[in-house]
Amino acid sequence: MLPELLGQIPPDEAVASVSGDGAYDTKAGHAAIAGLGAQAVIPPHKNAQPWKVTLAGALARNETLRASERVGNPFFGVVGETDFRSSGRPVGAEKGV
Repeated sequence: MLPELLGQIPPDEAVASVSGDGAYDTKAGHAAIAGLGAQAVIPPHKNAQPWKVTLAGALARNETLRASERVGNPFFGVVGETDFRSSGRPVGAEKGV
């Protein structure tokens, strides 16, 4: 889906970065972003595994994966001891916990 969306951008249009949620963390999506010469700002899936570095966009994605394993993924899941989901608030905050 992402390659088709990016294909709608005129060839003479410069693209610095492409962002999206984890649904766009695909090999085809990263290859399309790399083909534009843009930076991918896409969190890896929770169970993501490193890709072979021969794939377009794999080096940057693998580094993002390594960083999220070291410090937690700021986009979702557990960051330190606090669980942030789509609300952006710690789980339990709505209950006064």
